[in-house]
Amino acid sequence: METKIAIVTGGTAGIGKEIARGLVRRGFLVGIVCRNEMRGRATVEELLEEVPEGRVEIFLADLSVLMDVRRVAASLEERFDRVHVLVNNAGVHLMRAKESADGYDRMIATNHLGPFLLTNLLLGHLEKGARRGW
Repeated sequence: METKIAIVTGGTAGIGKEIARGLVRRGFLVGIVCRNEMRGRATVEELLEEVPEGRVEIFLADLSVLMDVRRVAASLEERFDRVHVLVNNAGVHLMRAKESADGYDRMIATNHLGPFLLTNLLLGHLEKGARRGW
């Protein structure tokens, strides 16, 4: 049986964590894209305690930094030959304007530009996942 692969951004807390949990329970190999390695590792441990046969990996990236998005997309493409599901969940809500490393409003960069770029960079892998009849 083919391994189903899902990528979840912002999968260490809230809705993203629950989406990752549900996907692990359903047998997906889940790649969690997160900014904080310690939170990522803690999430992997938590999910694997609940589903010992589950498979979860972390990939570090700040979606507000376009170079990080390009780097994590390359890592995901190198690690997986296809992607069946991409959940662009990561987001921030900032009360005060902050500038991203690339000079954009950080909230716009994290919530819109980063996910748009990640989706476009992974489009070929998503199409491969869709062609496999899943």
